[in-house]
Amino acid sequence: MLIVLPECPDNVEAALGAWLKQHLQSRRNTLRFLLPKKADGNIYFDRDLIVCARAVHLANQWKDTDAAYKPLFTTCQTSHLRPKLKDKFDTFALLDIWNFAQPDQCRFTIEKHNATGDKIPKAIHTKIEGELFIVEDFEAAAVAHATSSSALSKFLTELQEPAIGGKHCIPWLGEVTAKERVLRLCAAGKLAINVRGLELLQAEPGETEDVAWMRIKGKLGSGKELDQTFMSLPGAMPLSGGTLPLPFAPTPPSTTAGPTPPLPPGPGPGIFGPTGRTTPTPPKLQNFGTPPKSPVNLLGEVEKWGISPATNLANVNINITTMTGAQLTQLLKNLPDGATYGLNLDKEAQ
Repeated sequence: MLIVLPECPDNVEAALGAWLKQHLQSRRNTLRFLLPKKADGNIYFDRDLIVCARAVHLANQWKDTDAAYKPLFTTCQTSHLRPKLKDKFDTFALLDIWNFAQPDQCRFTIEKHNATGDKIPKAIHTKIEGELFIVEDFEAAAVAHATSSSALSKFLTELQEPAIGGKHCIPWLGEVTAKERVLRLCAAGKLAINVRGLELLQAEPGETEDVAWMRIKGKLGSGKELDQTFMSLPGAMPLSGGTLPLPFAPTPPSTTAGPTPPLPPGPGPGIFGPTGRTTPTPPKLQNFGTPPKSPVNLLGEVEKWGISPATNLANVNINITTMTGAQLTQLLKNLPDGATYGLNLDKEAQ
């Protein structure tokens, strides 16, 4: 998404960081900011622009009832307003390092796009993809998710959020491009993709990258289908819970004649390991907590704890000292779907 600023702030990074924190709660890594030339000032105070814009607006309204205004509308828009605007925005800003607690410390990449008019959006995307997007960073993030058998939707969601802990953000190029790059890594033999349990996409032995790409391209779905599409390392088929099957170890044949003696009591060898029933290892949990704070400050704490939108959480408890019934009702209405909640409260006697 491209956000157009009417004027160039004195401190671009501090102004844009504060705006992101105040106005966006998610997908902060998906925006680009188009900046006007600093010497031009605020375009809302440019008298020539105001006159041209007003003429275009009124001619557009009146041309439906009076055909005489149609050529006036075209002339004002194409010959006066657009020529005045096309050269005013010469740079763009892209989030690089995010700092929720101190948004004035956010860092942005500010670059010239070298285009004018309606060619600017495409020029910005081309420059980001060709010069600012680091393929190795994207590959490292994808392989990390494949190692933990993450859903593709989780990976894409994380890419749309700023990196935390002072790390550089990976520029968001859009869902279509991101999925294509994941498939390219799959064709290169660096990861595999389980498409909803129906097909395992991965490079076959002896297959070139181009041949693998032609075979698997376009096979990823969209929307909720991505929740059931899992990334894994090559040769590993992710199962429930993200675990991988243990290798099969056949029992060596007995060298003694006669009937096989009975096995001693207790667990014996099986195709899935020593017991035949492997107890899943519970995930390691790290506890965090904070005294009561405002919602904005709580969001800051969440960022400090390294919790991204794709982080799995457990045993979440929110303590509220006092609230009204209306506030409680609004809170319950805003709870996300797909989770269960317990509720305990003390009601004031009337």
